[in-house]
Amino acid sequence: MRVLQLLAAASGALAATFTSCTAPQIATLEAAIERATNKSYAAIEHLEANPNGSEVQTTWYGEFSRERYNRVLGAFKKFAPDLATSFRYDCSCQNTAVFATIGGTYGDVRLCSVYFNEELLPPTGRHRNQWDTIIHEATHFGAVLRTTDYGYGVDYCKQFAREDPEKAVGNADNHARFAVEVPPWGP
Repeated sequence: MRVLQLLAAASGALAATFTSCTAPQIATLEAAIERATNKSYAAIEHLEANPNGSEVQTTWYGEFSRERYNRVLGAFKKFAPDLATSFRYDCSCQNTAVFATIGGTYGDVRLCSVYFNEELLPPTGRHRNQWDTIIHEATHFGAVLRTTDYGYGVDYCKQFAREDPEKAVGNADNHARFAVEVPPWGP
C-alpha cells in the first residue's frame, strides 16, 4: 500500500485535494507528494537522531543552535503529516517563470505550469525537482516557518548557512536542500 493510502486510512480518510488539475497532473502530484512526505519524515528522523547537530544540518542551517534546531524540527513535524492528507493543490496557475506559490490559507499550494516540466527526481548533480518544491512551499506558511525566498539553489543555501544561519532557516530553499540530503540520501 502506498504511503498516501496509508496516511489517508490512518487520518480518517482525509486526503489531499486537487483543483483544476488534469489526470496526468494529479498522477504527477501524487508521486511528488508521496516522495515529499517520505523525505519529510526522513528529515524528522534525522533531526531526532541528531539532537546536537550533524554535518548535513550544518551544511544547510549553519552552526548548531538549539533554538534553530527546534524551529526546523517543529516545521517538518507540522507539515509532514499534512502534505498527503489535508493540503490542497491547485493547478490553474499558468505562469511560466514561477514553479509554485501558496494561497492565503495553510495548505493551499498553487502549482504553475512550469512545475510540471520539472522532473520528479533530479538528474545527478541537480537539486530542483517536483517533490522538493512541495517542501519548499510548505515552509512558506505562517503556521510553519513563514520562510521567504532569499535565494535559490545549492550555492546560495550553503552561503546562507555559513554566513547567516538565521537567514538559512528563514530561506525556503534551505529546507528543500536539507530534505534532499538527509538519509536515505539523495532525491
